Amino acid sequence: MSVLTIDLDVVRRVVKTTTGMDLSGIKDQQLERRVTSFCRRSGYTTTADLVRSIQQDTSVRADFLDRLTINVTNLYRNPERWRYLEETVLSELGKRPRIWSAGCSTGAEAYSLAIAAVRTGATPTVLASDIDRASLDKARTGRYNGEDMREVPADIARRHFTRHGDSWMVDPAVARLVRFERRDLLNDAPPPGQFDLVACRNVVIYFRDDAKDQLHRTLAGQLRPGGYLFVGNAERVNNPADLKLVGAGPQFYRKAV
Repeated sequence: MSVLTIDLDVVRRVVKTTTGMDLSGIKDQQLERRVTSFCRRSGYTTTADLVRSIQQDTSVRADFLDRLTINVTNLYRNPERWRYLEETVLSELGKRPRIWSAGCSTGAEAYSLAIAAVRTGATPTVLASDIDRASLDKARTGRYNGEDMREVPADIARRHFTRHGDSWMVDPAVARLVRFERRDLLNDAPPPGQFDLVACRNVVIYFRDDAKDQLHRTLAGQLRPGGYLFVGNAERVNNPADLKLVGAGPQFYRKAV
C-alpha cells in the first residue's frame, strides 16, 4: 500500500475526537511511517477503513495508539549518563529531590531515576507521566525482562530488583517512591509546583520544531532555580539562554539561579 493513501489530517482529526490524543505536534514523516506500518500489518487499504475501525472497535483503537507511541523501555539507558547524574547532578539536589520523568513510557526511566537518587543517600519523590495508558499500566507493575535490564549494572540489579524466572521486579521500596499519571506533554497543563530535576529523554526527537520548543519551554518553566533538565543523547534545547538554561554536562542543562 502506498503511503499516499494515508490522509494524515483525517487521522489526526479522528484520533483527537475519538481518544483526545492530539497528534499535531508529531512530525509528518514519523506519523506517516507508523500509520502506514499499522495499516500494512492490519490489512487496511484506505484512510476511511482505518478511521472507521478506530471509531468503532476499541481493540483496534488500543492497538493503533500503542503503535503510535514510542515506548523505549531500557533501564539505565546510556549508563555513562546515569553515572554523571549520580556523581555530579544529584549531589547538588539535596536529600529530598522532587523529580519529574516526563514521557516515562513503561516506567524504566522513572525507576532508574529513583534508584540513582537512593544510591546517593536521597529520598526522592518521582512523578512519572505519559500519554499512553497501556504503558502506564505496565509501568505500575514494575516488571521488566532481560532485554529491558541489559544496561543495568550488576550491583544495581542485585540490590534494587528481584529476579523471577525471566523477569525482574523493582524493589517495593523503590516503587513506593514513584507515582504514575497520564499527562499529554503538549496539551495538558504541567504538574503543579517546581522540580529539582526533570528528565525528558528520547521524546522530542519525534516532534516538529515548534512543538519541541513549546515542550522545552514548559519543562524549563517547571524547574526551580538551580534545577536540572536531562534530555536524550540525540536531543538538544534550542536557544537555551532564552529559557534561562545553561549547559551542565552532556545532555544536561541547569536553570540559572
